[in-house]
Formats: sequence, structure tokens, C-alpha cells
Amino acid sequence: MSFLSVEKMLSPMTGEAADVIRKNGGVSDIKTGGHIGGFFSNMGEVFRLVRQEPEILIFAVLQWGCITLAYIGWVQALDWIPDSVWQEVERANDEDRDSSFALLNLFLIGWSFVIVVCVSFPLSILSAGMVAVHALRHEGYESTFFYALWRGMRNVGQQWVFTSADAWITVKAIFDRLPKKNNRHRRSLADEVLYYAWKLGTMGMVPAMVYGHGLIGAAKESLTMIKRAPGRAIVIRFGYSGVCWIVGITTYIGAMVYGCTMGLRSSGENGIYTFYFYMTVPIFMSVGVISVLVRPFFLLMVAKLYTDVMVPKGLLDSAPDTLSDTAPAWPVFFLAGAMLFAVLTAVFMADDIGLTAWIEKLAEQDFARIAEALEAAP
Repeated sequence: MSFLSVEKMLSPMTGEAADVIRKNGGVSDIKTGGHIGGFFSNMGEVFRLVRQEPEILIFAVLQWGCITLAYIGWVQALDWIPDSVWQEVERANDEDRDSSFALLNLFLIGWSFVIVVCVSFPLSILSAGMVAVHALRHEGYESTFFYALWRGMRNVGQQWVFTSADAWITVKAIFDRLPKKNNRHRRSLADEVLYYAWKLGTMGMVPAMVYGHGLIGAAKESLTMIKRAPGRAIVIRFGYSGVCWIVGITTYIGAMVYGCTMGLRSSGENGIYTFYFYMTVPIFMSVGVISVLVRPFFLLMVAKLYTDVMVPKGLLDSAPDTLSDTAPAWPVFFLAGAMLFAVLTAVFMADDIGLTAWIEKLAEQDFARIAEALEAAP
């Protein structure tokens, strides 16, 4: 199954989730103070579990580290691209024309996708591990770090596919929303409706997969959950989005202040790479706030909603000492390990394996196309 095919496969569910949004205030009502307040009021119900089960925070901190390392890995690609490319991009922006670096754009998109898919593997397991803590306690079992982690691997392959698709949609939305000079592709209201419909419609898929459902079955479970409790689901999902918006805007402002304080400039020799590398600091802090202080509560709220409206007690169908039914698919681990090895090889041996030389050739081809286009222009 292709990672990119998941969004298309689940598109009917997104349409039904969009109907739920329209019946409950529409997309303009998403980032309201009421939803944010409702999110924090629901937080109290799961705070006791977080306090009693320290493995939840361990999962959260590990996610924080994974996302930070993924960002640092992504930034390395900016160092491989020649400075002449960034200078031409800046000139094109000043002249209000397209820089037309088609090949390098494809490379950056490809590298971004590889990083997203690679980091989605541990993120999917760690998110499922947090949900598994709630599931185990809900069934009356003791939860430990390793057993919750093992339970979180119940559908590791399909969890990875879903998390990759969801993360790619999220990253794309974040970049679309960032302010840009000469932005020719503005994000529309329809884009926002589809994005939030996806987020609402899929919010119950992680707990559903922890309870043993496959990708399609989990999607149906998630949609049924939000239809049975639309008000509560919307408050949790959109309240979480609102909190993330606040953290994101604060981070953006803080990053600009931090950049000015540090004297960072995106121009000059290796300027783009240096700028984004130093942005690791504010990004590290904002990811920490969301990963450790917000997202665990969101996942546990969703897990509690799922068990409240969907799951009869006893569905987690084995005692903690019976692990055979949760055996993960080892080929999936092999694939994830191979991807990680490839990424690390690229990051640490880019010159040795000829990656930087190949990128320079792509840049030369793009420059040739730009020169031809400028000569042909009237």
C-alpha cells in the first residue's frame, strides 16, 4: 500500500467528517476560545492517569526528540544546495518571477517526504503506546513502559502508513500557512475545510488500531465515534488545534525576535542553511511544549472518548502475559531500519557517496533552463 494513497482511500470519510463540521458551526468556528477552554476542561479527566503512569511522559519526551532530530536531518539538505541557487531565488523574488528550480524543488520535496515517513515510524509506535496505557488501565491491567510499547505495536505497519499520511498532510498545511513573499498559491477556505475534516475524521484511528482494527476498520470506527459524540469530539480536536495555533504563532514571533537578536540573515554564504539550523532552538522549544505538555493529553482524551462510546470492556482480548497476538511485523521494522540507514548515510556521508555532486548537477540543469526561459522572454 502506498503512503500517499491513504488520503485518497479515506476521502469518503473526510467528506462525512466535513458534514459533521458544517452541522456544528463550520470551519470558522474551529479556533474559538470556547473550544480551547473545553480542551483544557477535559484535560483534568486524564491528568490523573498521566500522573500515575510515568511511561506516558517518557513516550512524549521520546516523540519530542524524534521530531527535533527529524528537523535537523531535513535542514541538512539546505546545506547541500549551492549558494548560487539561493541567490537566484532571491533575485527572482525581487523581480516577481518564478525561480523555476524544478529539479531541486523535486529533490527537496522528495527529501522532505523521506524524512516525514522515516520519523513517522517511531512517532506511530510512541503515540500508540500512550493510547495503550489508557487501554490497559481501562481493561483493569497494570501498565508498564515495555508492555504499553508492545501493545502499541499491534498494527505497526498500518499505524506507520496512517501516521506518515497524516504527518505529510500536517507538514504541507504548516508550510502553506507560513507568510511568503510573492505567494502565488494562497491557501483557500476549501483547503482548510478539507484539512480539518481529515483531522476530525481520523482522530479516533490510533485507539481503534491499538484495539486491533485495520486501516479501513479504524477509519470506520473513528467516523462512528465522532458521529456518536460530535460535540465532545469537536471540542477535543479543535481545542487541540487552537492550542497548537497559539504555540505556533508564539513560536513564529519568537523565532523572528531570536533571529534578529542572533543577527541571523538568510542571505550571504550558506545563509539559508545557517538560518534554518539556528531555528532549531525555537522549534525545539515549541515542539517540546506540544509534544510533552499538550499532545499526550489530546491522545488520552481521544482514547477515553473512544472507550466511552465505542469499546465494551474486554475487547483488549488477552492478559498482559500473553504477547503472541501482538507480535509485530518484522519486515516493517526492517524497512524502517533500512530507511533510517539511508537517511543517516546521506546526512553524514553526502560528499563521499556523491550526493552533493549530484545535487550540483541538478542545479546546473535548472540554471540552464532558467537561462533559456529568460532569453525566450519578450
